[in-house]
Amino acid sequence: MIVIGDYRLPLEAKEELRRFARFVPFAANSIVYNAISGHPDIFFCFTDNYVVVAPNTPSGYKQILKDAKVDLFEGKNTVGNRYPSSARYNAVVTRNFIIHNLEITDETVLKTFPDRRQIHVNQGYTRCSLFALDDNAFITSDKGIFKTLEKYEVEILYADSSDVVLPGLSNGFIGGCFTRKGDRVFVTGSLNFIKNGETIRNFINRRGYEIVQLYDGPLFDGGGLLFL
Repeated sequence: MIVIGDYRLPLEAKEELRRFARFVPFAANSIVYNAISGHPDIFFCFTDNYVVVAPNTPSGYKQILKDAKVDLFEGKNTVGNRYPSSARYNAVVTRNFIIHNLEITDETVLKTFPDRRQIHVNQGYTRCSLFALDDNAFITSDKGIFKTLEKYEVEILYADSSDVVLPGLSNGFIGGCFTRKGDRVFVTGSLNFIKNGETIRNFINRRGYEIVQLYDGPLFDGGGLLFL
């Protein structure tokens, strides 16, 4: 198995990830601004089975996906240095929903998942701010997303992200700290270092998922992890 993650992840987190997969550091420094230059969720819109990739993703990463025989679809719009071009692939896709600011979503994302119910939110950096635990349970650090999803038949937990580390910004966002693979939820840090940590732990555990905390330190927003 391969996992693609932010090249700036703490060393301890990278070493722990290598227990589960071959770690491939992601970097796109010349394309987007520094704070998100290592974030997979800026260039890849991914679910358990499909990946939509921005056309200007560094070619080496696209080749890794092809070699892993991932169902890969190339998007129409390139990722750019400024919003909204930096957020066109930052959608959350589950088996039931596409959740994003639908005014900026790359059209390939919408065409690849035509059977999903589309939910518009104002936050363009949706995947950064929203973690889909499964098809009907979510954790978000964005109050606007929280209010929107409250209207649907899903479970939604709000989590303060002021303690989340994101180099270059005052703090990161909750979605970029969590990734689910199978029955495991990988956390880039320890829930002991964040407000609502025990509430988040209980929210995940009562659904039967194993929590893997990748190092004993503050949650690090790395834009999620892409497991292949």
